[in-house]
Amino acid sequence: METSKAQYELRKVLFLRLSEMQAKNPLISLRGFAKSLDLQPGALSEFLNEKRQFSPALQKKILEKLTLAPDKKQNLIHIIENDQETPVELDRLQIDTDSYHLVSESIYYSILCLIETKDFVEDVNFIAHRLGKSVSEVEEAILRLERIGYIKRDSDNKMVVSEVHLMTTDDIASMSLRLRHAENMDAAREALLNLTVDKRYFRFETLAISAEQMPAFKKAAQEFFDKLVTISKQGEKEEVYEFCFNFFPRTILTDKQNDILQ
Repeated sequence: METSKAQYELRKVLFLRLSEMQAKNPLISLRGFAKSLDLQPGALSEFLNEKRQFSPALQKKILEKLTLAPDKKQNLIHIIENDQETPVELDRLQIDTDSYHLVSESIYYSILCLIETKDFVEDVNFIAHRLGKSVSEVEEAILRLERIGYIKRDSDNKMVVSEVHLMTTDDIASMSLRLRHAENMDAAREALLNLTVDKRYFRFETLAISAEQMPAFKKAAQEFFDKLVTISKQGEKEEVYEFCFNFFPRTILTDKQNDILQ
């Protein structure tokens, strides 16, 4: 089954633009994004979920609303106008879409970890209650995890976690990671305000460093992450926790310092 490259590229651009907007303002909704494009929310949702195709004329109209860089806009227009010559497999688009959701939304890895806990019950109501999500969110997440192979069924038809390495394009991976980090910070704030200190751990340290030390800091952080993962594999599992490590400058970086840190 195939879809045109124009549809594929436009979906990717729309996903990235929505991610950018939500990273800056988590209150931005699909409805608001659709309104900015002069589209009905339902139509945009169906397009992003590969249930609808847009005509070449509508695709060009959307490009005008997106205010893209001239060269990128012209490249997309060229693809739209030569649409019949460049088909793209739907499987590739599905992988990008699934990867985007898997990385940008915490519910997916939370479900995978919850399955490993000793009191897990394979019931969408149980999962929704434990993760503070709606039943519909859980059902959609499980379907996606099964489709991409992260959840499989054993001989008794019970869910088991399967290790799968899902590949996607760099731009989608980058934007979805940024969105996930933003979601994690919001969740951490909620935990800070609502959980007692015996249920969470927060600490910070303000340091003066040299920009050249950044690789050493990242290496030490990765080693610490690896140690925590090893510890987590010991004993029976009861809860699902998120460990976040944020290291960022409090001073405004000069161009030279910014180049070193990238």
